[in-house]
Amino acid sequence: MLRRLKQIPSKVSLSGLLGLLLIVPIAVLLTISVIGIVLIPLEMILVVSAALLGFIAVFATCRQEGSDVDKSGQGGGYPPDFLGTHNLWLIGWIPYVGWIIKVLAVVLGLGGVIMTRFGTKEV
Repeated sequence: MLRRLKQIPSKVSLSGLLGLLLIVPIAVLLTISVIGIVLIPLEMILVVSAALLGFIAVFATCRQEGSDVDKSGQGGGYPPDFLGTHNLWLIGWIPYVGWIIKVLAVVLGLGGVIMTRFGTKEV
């Protein structure tokens, strides 16, 4: 998924935006049938888990780009995904800009998860 985010971010962001826009229509379509009503919580669990997975992947990608890891692979002691989410939490405190960066990260991350089908599709 990280390679997909780096290669074609415009296509990934469009698929993430489309995925966010389709959450409500899919939920409405699921309410039409009796079996679909039971599947609405499953849809919400899938959307939240995809957004969190993509969120972490986006900031792990940002951390890898600006990483100080040397050739031996030894870094600062923390994994890139932890440092990326920690940096995101700090960025969220910036007035007026923090929430915009978080929303963009969710859109990019969700698009990456959709395009790679939760990381099961080869890039």
